Amino acid sequence: MRGWIQPEVSVVTDKGGPWPLLAGLPGWQIVAPGGHPRARRVFRYQAEKGFDVGRVEQRLPAPPVAGSLAVVTLFAGRRTSLPGWIEFLLGAELAPQTTLYLVDNSGQEEFHTILKGAAARLGEARPELKLRILQWGKPHPCRPGESYVEPGKHHHVAGLYRQLWPMLEEDLWLTLEDDVVPPLSAYTTLAAELRGPVGVVCAAYGDPYRPGPWVCAADQRFRKLTWNQAGSEIRPVAYVGGGCSLWSASAVRNLVPSCTQEGSLMGWDWNLCRDLRGIGWSVLLHGGVRCQHGVPAGGLAQQAEVTHQPE
Repeated sequence: MRGWIQPEVSVVTDKGGPWPLLAGLPGWQIVAPGGHPRARRVFRYQAEKGFDVGRVEQRLPAPPVAGSLAVVTLFAGRRTSLPGWIEFLLGAELAPQTTLYLVDNSGQEEFHTILKGAAARLGEARPELKLRILQWGKPHPCRPGESYVEPGKHHHVAGLYRQLWPMLEEDLWLTLEDDVVPPLSAYTTLAAELRGPVGVVCAAYGDPYRPGPWVCAADQRFRKLTWNQAGSEIRPVAYVGGGCSLWSASAVRNLVPSCTQEGSLMGWDWNLCRDLRGIGWSVLLHGGVRCQHGVPAGGLAQQAEVTHQPE
């Protein structure tokens, strides 16, 4: 019997099925593993191809085999978001070799002491983690009433990433904003999709610029996606935010985080997405990995079941 093997999720069928219909699908290869045909990928061909494949079982993916992972978080002195950030990292599925890069840009010695205490707690609970705490300057000065999308802020943040980029030696880089709280399985789920020509996979979280039904991802015309459009599947997009994004180091290591204006304000993350696509890498949004995200007006963006009227 013939089957199909991919390295993520197992689907087992007890019928011979019209295998030639599957053989031509992207990402599948014909092998002869013996026993029941196995296809290691979630595949809904019963409905899509209109034939009965018999009993189908889905197994959870094994943690991806990655040599090393860098988790990068910038801090500007926001204390209220620390508990959620710590809680996530205490229980998160991470690579066996993981280094946390904590960039303190608060300019506050009191906050730096608090951050070091949080790092010590993480180190005690998870001694396998490596910790690097970097104390770099002060945050961008905010004027009263200044817009959240004020360009100076974005140039400042891009500069911090630009300074950090040469220090990252790991295979995969997870950029995690301090006020984004992903599900504990976020890394494992995103890493399972980071293969082939994929340069970045982003979790879904609320757009800080437009709280409500909007996700921090957009198409090539800078049109933001809604939660309904994001759905729960993997989809290619043009731009994603860096709030909870897993980047392939081989794709982005030689790119420069920057901030430009192109039709809409583009932060360092959108610029990287543009540059990635320009050299042949793809950008993905995983609508099934949904995060909580603090928004400027306070509270959480709507990450759960969001209903939205058609645009």
